[in-house]
Amino acid sequence: MRITNGMMNNNQLYNINNNKTYMDQLNNQMSTQKKINNPSDDPIVAVRSLRLRSSLSEITQYYSKNVPDAVSWVETTGTAIDTAKDLLSSMKSQYTSGANDTNTVEDRETILDELKALSDQLYATGNSANEDRYLFTGYRTGVSLTFTEEDMTDRTSEAADTDHPFVYKGITEIFDIDDVESYSFMKRVVTDADITDLSSSTTDETTVDHVYDEVYRLRLAYDNIDTSSEGGTFSANFSGGASITITEVTDDADIPATDGKLDNPMAIYLNTSTGNLVFGSVIRSKTASEKLTITYDKSEWQVGDLKPEHYFKCTEKGKKNT
Repeated sequence: MRITNGMMNNNQLYNINNNKTYMDQLNNQMSTQKKINNPSDDPIVAVRSLRLRSSLSEITQYYSKNVPDAVSWVETTGTAIDTAKDLLSSMKSQYTSGANDTNTVEDRETILDELKALSDQLYATGNSANEDRYLFTGYRTGVSLTFTEEDMTDRTSEAADTDHPFVYKGITEIFDIDDVESYSFMKRVVTDADITDLSSSTTDETTVDHVYDEVYRLRLAYDNIDTSSEGGTFSANFSGGASITITEVTDDADIPATDGKLDNPMAIYLNTSTGNLVFGSVIRSKTASEKLTITYDKSEWQVGDLKPEHYFKCTEKGKKNT
């Protein structure tokens, strides 16, 4: 092939122009401090750049937002725990003071009032929040630990029953043998005269029908349980359940007992006022080998009560048409 002077000149001009183009590209990179200005300049570098930009954005998010938020959460939690610790220490001091036999009835009533106030403060601490997120409610950070005045006010307008803004059905608690306690109670109200009689050496304690032999109890998490007359339901699930009778009472004095023992060893007595389940040794023996599941309803709630959804399987049906 014949190489002419024109071809040589053209090739020379072409190479010089390419060098100028490359020099212009380097000048642009130097002045803009960017290796590429368009994805087409270098697709591989463009992809890497986008990935680095995304990683940098995540790191900036953690550094500028997540870390300060976590620090704030930990500090707020620590403050709440310190407050709870101080309240429990104050409670212990009140218990120690109350154990003093020199206290009068008025002294003990004062101590009781102070303990109630400390208890209210402790539960209020459980509603501690950080930026509208509650600290001690697990994954339900948008729900307070206890019922608040705001909860009651907000629900009243949309409640099916304004007297019972919140209605929980099927609150389910599971117990085992370790939860069963020995129990004793009086079959009737003890008067001052009874106490005087009991102080006499000639009077036996059965004068006031003291029930204690082979009697046991389980304590539900709540008192003032709905009765069947109020539309409430109650069930106890364990082996031999078909032979077990469940009886509702509103006072321990209504539990049939003779000579310090329950009349019906196959009965569970639910004191709907106290939330106590009272039964005999036969039923207690059934809890020794298996779990005992109790299900009940409750619609009487007070400000400061713990919300059951944080602890138990249950269904809330207080709203209209839901």
